[in-house]
Order: sequence, then structure tokens, then C-alpha cells
Amino acid sequence: MIIFSKINKHLKNIKLGGDNLVKLLDLINYLKSNNSNDIYYDSCIIVPNYIFNGKRMELFQYEFYFSDECEFEEYILNKTGKKKMEDIPDEILNRANNYFANRRNEKKLNEYIENIGNNQELIKDVKTYFDIFDMECVYVAIY
Repeated sequence: MIIFSKINKHLKNIKLGGDNLVKLLDLINYLKSNNSNDIYYDSCIIVPNYIFNGKRMELFQYEFYFSDECEFEEYILNKTGKKKMEDIPDEILNRANNYFANRRNEKKLNEYIENIGNNQELIKDVKTYFDIFDMECVYVAIY
């Protein structure tokens, strides 16, 4: 069985700043070619990175949190430091909900992986810094 948070051991990866990064396209192809029953989805955080001409842009605002333990409410209260859901603005709740899944929704994690390279906000952010966007330059760190 393959443990998702250790999947970089099964893929070609690069090491930058202490992080092991795998090319997003390689991860997508690997997941498509392996039976999902052979993968154990454990708690992890996925952070997209864009690497171009020796420069790295960590895209923390698009990080995805997968939990095999907690529910969304517990996650967002811990992340924001708030005591009640009502204290969190709807905009933050909606955005965080898009980038969170738990054991009952493994499909959402796979959808995130397949679609993060097509995220128009992310592409715009990258183009602002690099003037160009190429899927070959999108990597992910899995913690």
C-alpha cells in the first residue's frame, strides 16, 4: 500500500530549501495509473509551487489540507484561532472549504490535484510574477 504523504518516494522529485517537490503532472499521471484502493490517504498538506528559471514561487494561498482525523469546523477554528464559526468571515470560510477535505471526501483531494494547474487565480498570480504560466513548471510539496 502507498501512503499518500510519502508518495514522493515513488516519483522523481527535486529538493529545494529542504522540501521534496514533485512535478504536478507526474503526480496526476501516477494517481491515474494506480488503483486508488492501493493508496492510503493520510493527513497531509499539499502546497503548489511554481519553479521557472531557477526561481521558486510558493503558493501557500492555494494549499490543500487533507485530514484523516478532523472535521472542517475543527480545522478552520484551529487555523484562524477563532472560538466560534460565526467569528469567521464568509469569504474566508468559503475559500478554506474549497481547500479542505477529510476521509469521507477523498474524491475532493483528487479533484484538487487534477485541477490546481487550471486554477485561474493561481495562473494569474504566477503570471504577475513570471509573465508566463507553463504546467511543466508546477510542482507540489506534500507535508
